[in-house]
Amino acid sequence: MQNFHEFVNYAAHRPEMMRALAGQFGLDQKQTDTITQMLMSAIAGGLLTNVQREGAEPLIDALENGKHEKLLEKAKTPGENLFNVLQEGNGILGHILGNKDVSRQVAGAIEQKTNVEAQIIKTMLPIIAAVVMGLLAQNRRKQGAEKFSGNLMSLIDMNRDGSPIDDIVRLVGALK
Repeated sequence: MQNFHEFVNYAAHRPEMMRALAGQFGLDQKQTDTITQMLMSAIAGGLLTNVQREGAEPLIDALENGKHEKLLEKAKTPGENLFNVLQEGNGILGHILGNKDVSRQVAGAIEQKTNVEAQIIKTMLPIIAAVVMGLLAQNRRKQGAEKFSGNLMSLIDMNRDGSPIDDIVRLVGALK
């Protein structure tokens, strides 16, 4: 995948995962796709901010040492007990978004755009965070550590202008 936009589209069009999420939350497929893309955009914004502030090493360490691919498989399985995914996803969100207030703001903004209850969105958020990290870990494993590390900034620079900062602004603006 060349950039995070392609990554988000890839993840959002995983039919098994979308069916599992739709069934889990009683949403139709269109609602699930829309919310998933918006949540992934918010998580991407958090990742971009963290990489800009701290560098890529903490993210790479998390991808190396976490169980993210296993969580991804659980999230894709219809009827799977998602307790572990939710628990791990909340930990991931703590690192990516910083605090629960940001998660609440994200859920509130998406509720306004989709008319889906914020409580459902808040429950989906840690699952999507685990999915994003699982997909990043999977991508890293497939590319190899060195190539992934070198491509990380280009992966999150969605418009390929050499800086992910404008992408953060656009992602955050899309949620307002």
